[in-house]
Amino acid sequence: MPKRARAGFNDLRKFVREQIGTRFKLAHAATSHFGSAHLIGLIPVSLTERFADCTHLGVMDPLLISAASGMKSRLDSLDMLANNIANTGTAGFKSDQEFYGLYQEQLPTIEGQWTDFSQGTLTPTGNPLNLALSGKGFFALNSPGGVVYTRNGNFQISKSNELATSEGYTLRNTLDGGKPIPVDPLQPIDILKDGTVRQSGQDLGKIEIDSPESQALSKLGSTYLAMADPKATVPAAQSADVLQGQMEQSNVPVSESTVKLVGIMRQFEMLQKAMNLGAEMSKAAITEVAKVV
Repeated sequence: MPKRARAGFNDLRKFVREQIGTRFKLAHAATSHFGSAHLIGLIPVSLTERFADCTHLGVMDPLLISAASGMKSRLDSLDMLANNIANTGTAGFKSDQEFYGLYQEQLPTIEGQWTDFSQGTLTPTGNPLNLALSGKGFFALNSPGGVVYTRNGNFQISKSNELATSEGYTLRNTLDGGKPIPVDPLQPIDILKDGTVRQSGQDLGKIEIDSPESQALSKLGSTYLAMADPKATVPAAQSADVLQGQMEQSNVPVSESTVKLVGIMRQFEMLQKAMNLGAEMSKAAITEVAKVV
């Protein structure tokens, strides 16, 4: 064997053994000690890139790279699912789902997420300040950052005697250019299906119910959403009824989410085993097959 080739093989064996002795041992505990974004970094770089003049030395192990990228996508899915389960008791919460893209450079990735805006269960509460929407639409609110939307109808009377959320976001009055709706905290409040707010037989305002396109909305945290383009025109809802004394519950399917959680954990465990198996196979191939004779 030529000296240059022999030296290349010795360097190769030394390099891979270093990887087995350090990075592969970290793979099993990667999920607890490293962020999901570092999982791909546990895979050795392409050997043909390290030894550019030895084109037959091999490339990145497809088993390891597939397992590592699968673990990363499972972690992303787990984060999303955990957030859904944590908000099963949050009124008006809309669950998120992952969207998987095509394989890119051998990596299965989550392209992004989409929100399920289907209506949750409507539950009677008997509280006249609890409102629910039956049909497509969102309550429009005035916030410090502009107009935001929500399906959470847990409202109260603010210190300024206006209908508002617990964070102080006020309901918009369509009869007064979007200004807050003033009410008398000492008088009973009646809210009709069309959103009209009435006290002592007098109309005080009408709650603004809008129907923005779901693709144009982005989550702000909690149950609030906002238009991705604040200058976009938002049409009024045409088929949404305001139901007083009721609340819309989260649309997260608890039993289905629990089953999915167990499935993700099992998939992650299988991918970990595949990564460890790939590391052992690579180690055996290097120590047994690639011996210099």
